[in-house]
Amino acid sequence: METKGTNRWWPLHGRGLENFGVDGSYVTAPLPAVGDGEILARVEAATLCASDAKMVRLGEDYPLFGNRDLAADPACLGHELSLAVEVTRAGLAGVGPGTRLGVQPDLYTGGVRHCIGVDVTGGFADYILLGHNVMETDGGPMAFTVPPEIGRAATAMLEPLACVEGTFRLWGRSSLLEGGRLAVIAGEGTRDWRLDLPAPPDRVDLFGLSESRFRAIAGGLGAADLRVDPAELQPQYDDVVVLGAADPDRIGALFDRLADRGTFTWLAPGETAADVPIDLAHFHYSKLVLRGAPTLSLAEALARPIRCGYRPGGTTLIYGASGAMGRFHLERALGHPAGPARVVALARRRDRLDRLVDELRPLADEHGRALEAIAIEDVDFANRLARFGGDRGFDEAIVVAPEAEAFAAARHLVAADGLLVGFAGTRKGDRVPAPLGRLAGGLSITASSGSTVADQHEVIDRIARGELRAERHVAAVTGLAGLRDGIAALIDGRFTGKILLLPSVDWPLLSIDELLVRYPELAPLAEAGKYWSKEMEDRILGPVGSGGA
Repeated sequence: METKGTNRWWPLHGRGLENFGVDGSYVTAPLPAVGDGEILARVEAATLCASDAKMVRLGEDYPLFGNRDLAADPACLGHELSLAVEVTRAGLAGVGPGTRLGVQPDLYTGGVRHCIGVDVTGGFADYILLGHNVMETDGGPMAFTVPPEIGRAATAMLEPLACVEGTFRLWGRSSLLEGGRLAVIAGEGTRDWRLDLPAPPDRVDLFGLSESRFRAIAGGLGAADLRVDPAELQPQYDDVVVLGAADPDRIGALFDRLADRGTFTWLAPGETAADVPIDLAHFHYSKLVLRGAPTLSLAEALARPIRCGYRPGGTTLIYGASGAMGRFHLERALGHPAGPARVVALARRRDRLDRLVDELRPLADEHGRALEAIAIEDVDFANRLARFGGDRGFDEAIVVAPEAEAFAAARHLVAADGLLVGFAGTRKGDRVPAPLGRLAGGLSITASSGSTVADQHEVIDRIARGELRAERHVAAVTGLAGLRDGIAALIDGRFTGKILLLPSVDWPLLSIDELLVRYPELAPLAEAGKYWSKEMEDRILGPVGSGGA
C-alpha cells in the first residue's frame, strides 16, 4: 500500500557528531509503502540511550553494526520508542489506526540477532515502518499494545527499564549444546577429571589433552570429529571447558570465540591464574553463561547455581552511576524488597552525583537503605571505596560505565563470593583482564544486553502498581530539530536522567527547568512542581488516542 507524505529522519553516516545528519540537520524522504504484515507507525516519543551516543562516537566500530558501511548505507538510530499506528496491514487483533505500541528492539530471526535502531531502521524520525523483521521474529511480533494509562515517555522507557530487570537473570544455556562445537583446554598435571554428561558434541577440539585421555574421562561424551591441538581454532565454539591451571592467553582466545548463548565452565580444584584477557564487548553482547567450581566433575560444575540477584542486607556498588542507566540501577537497588542495606554510587563527577543523590535520597530513606556517593575526582575516593567495601569487598559490583577500564577496576572491588556485572557495552576489540579464575571460588560474573517483551510487560505492571515512576527520570526534552544537541549532551554527560524526543514539537533541547520557565502554563501539571508528567504530555500532544502528536 502506497502512502502519501514525507518522513524526517536523522542518518548516521560514520563516526562522530559531524557524521550525524546532513549539514547538522535531519533529512526528508517519502513515507515508505506498507506491505502485507507490516505497520507504519508515528513516533510519538523516543528516549535517547547511551547506546545511541556510543554508535555516534564509534561509527562502524560499534559491535552490533558488524561490517556495515555507514557512508554507503546510513543508519537511523532510536530504539526506545512510543508509537501510534498510522497504517496497519499486520492483521493483529485490536490493532488499528491510533493504537499505541511499544517495541522490543532485540529481534531474533533464525537465531540471528538484529536490533531496531542499529541494523534495522530506528525511530529518530517522524515515522517508522515495522516490517517483517519486527513482526515475524522467532518470538513472534516484537510490537505490543500499551494501555492508555501508561504515558508516552514511560512507554519509551519500557525497554531501558526492562534491560535493568534483565540484568538479574541468566540468558543462556545451563548445559553443553548437543551436536555443538566444544573446546576443552587442560592445564599441566594429571587429574581424575570427569566430563560426565551424555550430550555428545559434533566436534571437540582438545588443547593440552590427548585423545586417549579425553576418551578415558569423557564417559558418554563422545564426538564424531575429535582433534588434538588443531593449528587453527574454530571460528566459533558453543562451549568451552577449562580443566585446571591452563594458559590464560589460550583460554582468552577460546573465550572470544564463544558463540551467542555459549557456555564457559572452569573446573579448578586447585590454584589457577585469576585473570584472563577477554574482549569485553563480546562478553557483553553475546549472552554467555560463565561457571566455575572447585571440582573434578563437569556435571557438578554445571549444576552449581550462579547468583544473579542482590545479597539481602549486603552492599552494592553501582560503577558509573550518574548516567540514566546508572540512575535506573540505583532506583532498583534502593527500592527492591530484597535489596542491599547499602548502595554506593560511583561516578567521575561530583556535581552530577550530588544532583542524583538529592533526587534519590527520599527513596533510600523510605526503604531504610544507606546511599553513599563517591566521585572519582574526589581526593579520597579510593579510601572511601575501600571503607565501604570492607575487608571482603562489595557483594555486587554493577559496571554501568561503558569503559573496559571500569570493568577491570571493579574486579578488584568485588567480594570473593560476590557478583560482578558487565552491564555496559564497550568498543569491540577492547581487551580487559577478567577474573575468570575466581569463578571456582564462588564469584559470579555476568553481562547483560537487551530484554524481552515479557520483561517490558513486567515493567508496565510495575508502573501501573505505582512501584516505578518512570516520568521522574526525564531530565530534558527536545523536538526533532534539536536531536543532534541531545546526542551531544548525552556524550558530554550534561544530564543525569533521560532526554525525551518529541518529534512533533518545534523545540530546541531544554532541561525540564528551562521548559517550565519557557512555558509556565505547564508548571501546574509538573509532578511535584518539577518533574515531567503524563499530564504535561497530554497538554502538549493531546490525550492518548486523540490522534494528536
